[in-house]
Amino acid sequence: MVDVRALLRQARQEAMLSQRALAMQLGLPASALSRYESGAAQPSLQMLDRILAGCGKQLEATLVRRHADLDAELARLAAQSHRERLSWVEILTPSFVKELGSGVLIGGAWAAALHALPREHDAARLWVAGDEVTIASLAGLLLRWAAWYYDDGRPTSPVVRPELITRHPTASWQINLVGRFETTVVTSGEPWPVEVRLDGDLGPLRVVAAHTLGPDDGVRPDVAQRWLDLRS
Repeated sequence: MVDVRALLRQARQEAMLSQRALAMQLGLPASALSRYESGAAQPSLQMLDRILAGCGKQLEATLVRRHADLDAELARLAAQSHRERLSWVEILTPSFVKELGSGVLIGGAWAAALHALPREHDAARLWVAGDEVTIASLAGLLLRWAAWYYDDGRPTSPVVRPELITRHPTASWQINLVGRFETTVVTSGEPWPVEVRLDGDLGPLRVVAAHTLGPDDGVRPDVAQRWLDLRS
């Protein structure tokens, strides 16, 4: 719930106005503002907007999930296996994720799914170590899975070789039964996202830490915050 008292006090103080000065500006009795800020009276939405406008502010409302409904969904998702969670992002063959290897960090919507976080979209990203062994292993995996490479937004079906990955440090791919995802090669000395290790039915997986996921990963801030609150 919105604390109207604190909201009004904050707006007035940030505008560097006394209650008397603001009341005179708005043509209201100072006692009315005092009652609103003390909680003795509740302003209507129109009056609230009028007072905030006098402070050079406006109120913007955002719809968020009710905690009871969100908590129930988070509990349901948390009870599922990693394989089941990946089915939410339309990965029909999760064994691809299992085969990624220790040199690949899972991010984006796939990370959100593995953490049992509801998502707004299914865009995934893989962070890939830039060493020859990891690049060669990923190239072999993409080749076996008949990955399509997106060249300037157009899908092509190349013979995937390591040099294709190194030549395009950030690239988009599409695999039937897996979906579309991006790869980003992390060379020596470049920072990695904060990560955790998740153990489950797909084995140990390197996954971007849940507390760093946000709208770009399909995770709404209010959902991420509630997820963290329930685990604190």
